[in-house]
Amino acid sequence: MKTPEQKEKHRLYCIEWRKRNVEAVRKSGRDSYAKNREKRIEAVAFYKATNPEKVKATKRHWIKENPEIQRRHVRIAQQNRRAKKKANGGKLSGGLSAILLKLQKGKCACCKAKLGSYHLDHIMPLALGGANSDDNIQLLCPTCNLQKNAKHPVDFMQEKGFLL
Repeated sequence: MKTPEQKEKHRLYCIEWRKRNVEAVRKSGRDSYAKNREKRIEAVAFYKATNPEKVKATKRHWIKENPEIQRRHVRIAQQNRRAKKKANGGKLSGGLSAILLKLQKGKCACCKAKLGSYHLDHIMPLALGGANSDDNIQLLCPTCNLQKNAKHPVDFMQEKGFLL
């Protein structure tokens, strides 16, 4: 039987070993996951089924602590769900809205107004056969996005007076 001092010494040794052998730990974790993937999926499903209140509480806590990340995830998930429903294919990247916000310098792609709240807009709408891909997404202010709806981008910009 180990004494508390021995246990602590062993714990610290393990932490140091993991720091020195990061790649070996990663590979071991990947290999272990690959071998036991089905068991892990079943275990998570079982835990969720038997502890729904704990799962809900954990999720609520995470959402409360990470509101901006949650909003971005919800927006991306909504766009992916719409594209899947229309069978347009493709899937948007997780951090896409943050990247676009930076690339567009915090401004609406159409009217150049400062974006407080924003909508993810498919440049070529899904309804017109546009792809659900990162390069077909822009950030618009709610007003511009609601005006654009499912219009062709050229038609919309002509309507707004930006194109002849």
